[in-house]
Amino acid sequence: MKTYSVVEISPLLYVEVEVKGVDHVDYVAHDDYFARFLEFFLREANFSKLARLPLSKGLLELILGRPDVPFQVIVSREAVLRSKEDLQRNWMNGLDALYVLKQPLTTVLGFCLTAQYRVENRTYLGSAKDGDPLQEFSDPSAFENSLHLSEVKPGECAVLFAHDGDRLYLMAPATDQFR
Repeated sequence: MKTYSVVEISPLLYVEVEVKGVDHVDYVAHDDYFARFLEFFLREANFSKLARLPLSKGLLELILGRPDVPFQVIVSREAVLRSKEDLQRNWMNGLDALYVLKQPLTTVLGFCLTAQYRVENRTYLGSAKDGDPLQEFSDPSAFENSLHLSEVKPGECAVLFAHDGDRLYLMAPATDQFR
């Protein structure tokens, strides 16, 4: 498998709210961080694909008999545009989609920094260090497989939102320059 560089970022507003001791989820309910990111992602020059990740079921989903959500890669920008409302409604669940952009990690990071995010950590996927998104998953190998199947190419960047959108992981095939 490829080695991926990872940059963990968080919205500045979340950091400010945590310092004040306010419940960040309630405070940022009307925030437009995701809307700004989604507009950036859906630009024709940026969009590569959207990979819907298989979700592990919790107890409630098992009791209700909800079906498994299969891994799916959507390469049609128009199809993603049609599902925009669904993406906006469900983004805070986190860990359910990889947004793959036709832009290098540095360009996506530049956009995010301009959109009021800050860098928390820089690492590699599977490092088990702070900033490694594999620590978010109950089955890290399933996520690694999904990332592999998403076929993120050199010069592209995949973005994963954590639960509540309090962290984002920017991932790109590692280059000798980053190492």
